[in-house]
Amino acid sequence: MSGPDASLIIELQRLVAEHLLKSAGIDVDHNLAQAQKNVRLLRKVKMRYADSIALIIQAAVCNITGEKTQCCTLLTSAEIWCRALNMALAAQMLNRVLGQVSGGPDGQDKVAKADQWMQAQGIKKPDRFTCMMTRGF
Repeated sequence: MSGPDASLIIELQRLVAEHLLKSAGIDVDHNLAQAQKNVRLLRKVKMRYADSIALIIQAAVCNITGEKTQCCTLLTSAEIWCRALNMALAAQMLNRVLGQVSGGPDGQDKVAKADQWMQAQGIKKPDRFTCMMTRGF
């Protein structure tokens, strides 16, 4: 599947998954299972953009369930995909989230570099912008 229909499906799945992740605390098991279902649907689209979103959703699920190592692995993969797709802003947001999740001096450095890059692009509050665009972290 490709073209406008695929793009619409990808965006709808992303929005539904973000809503589920945002409200995960309400009915955790159900919402996380539904988010995982969205990941499977995104993978069926067979587009690299859809794959990157699927990785981000999976990383958010891992973050919510406390699987920090797996979360970091998935975020790294998603960031690599975004760079390959010339999605620089998405890559920087993911690098910022990776820094927050991984923590420590290396994590703080990732956050600072991502903030600096985003501010250079005119984003006044990179933390809020990233939070708005990456649910579940």
